[in-house]
Amino acid sequence: MSGETSHQEHIGPYRLLARAGGGDGVRRATGPDGRDVAIRLLPPGAAPDIERMRAVLSPYAADVLDGETGVRRPYVVSRFVPGRPLAEVVAEQGPMSGDALRRMAVGLAKALAAVHRAGLAHGELGPGTVLVVDGAPVVVDFGLTAGAHGPGDVHAWAATVTFAATGRFEVPPDALPADLRPLVAAAADPDPAARPDAERLAEAASGLVVRPERPVPAPAPAVEEA
Repeated sequence: MSGETSHQEHIGPYRLLARAGGGDGVRRATGPDGRDVAIRLLPPGAAPDIERMRAVLSPYAADVLDGETGVRRPYVVSRFVPGRPLAEVVAEQGPMSGDALRRMAVGLAKALAAVHRAGLAHGELGPGTVLVVDGAPVVVDFGLTAGAHGPGDVHAWAATVTFAATGRFEVPPDALPADLRPLVAAAADPDPAARPDAERLAEAASGLVVRPERPVPAPAPAVEEA
């Protein structure tokens, strides 16, 4: 499989379509099986661990399906997520509250726990790398940032939840719901060693949800042509 493009329409076996959610460098594409995917085009020389990325299994993280490094234009292929960046959702609809905010906090924590279990870190978690699908978060672009580490991701969780709740990254503690304050404060501790790891964060956050979580819709199966 080649990472070269042909007339800017294909990369490897994937036919490039429109820009997808998740920021610059992300393109919606169609795979050889007819399924829509998202392709993250990487800088020359980038070499993420594709196998570890494929091992990240969570409904709150976009499944990595394929990828190629060591070519002129490396790329990573993930399932297409038909959502909008959290930054856009908050800008247009306002901050989240109540169980919607709690589901966001839980989903993000569970996504990070899955990423860390695979031996990776995100490194860029934020409103631009969280897509919102029917109110549930799906994290994209994990495992791409060199030097990323778990405590940094946990701090980013606190900042992202704060943004979801207020539209800002830094606010007085009392601007957050009372039940979220202790967990956000712990995750944002100035001492990285004092922050909970992602597993403990996900476990603690799960206790916040009052109503059952809404499952993230599964991707539609590929349609085979006759």
